[in-house]
Amino acid sequence: MKKMLFVCSSNKDRSRTAEDMFRVEHPEHEYKSAGINRYRTGKYGTKMVDRELCEWADRIICMEDIHKTKVCEYCGAEFENKIIVLNLGDTEKYMSESLKSILRQKAEEKKIFS
Repeated sequence: MKKMLFVCSSNKDRSRTAEDMFRVEHPEHEYKSAGINRYRTGKYGTKMVDRELCEWADRIICMEDIHKTKVCEYCGAEFENKIIVLNLGDTEKYMSESLKSILRQKAEEKKIFS
């Protein structure tokens, strides 16, 4: 079992979809999600990434390179070795079929469940 933290900008669409979808599709693992933008996570009432979440996670799956940069800046560069970047832009809405399809494809390409 792996503990996976999904990270995007506001924890509203991409990371939240990944957490909710993979929790059902791969229940053998544990999942959490967070955002890196303090203003937007505050606005939407979503979770901001923090050191405690990064310590909890075995893998930190970021949607974009900027998320990786901010995780290391906010929480510590020692978490860099846990980070996988999916290179998934902010174009889809929460739980849309297209977003779920892209997430499945990226997860397979990056072997996040291996």
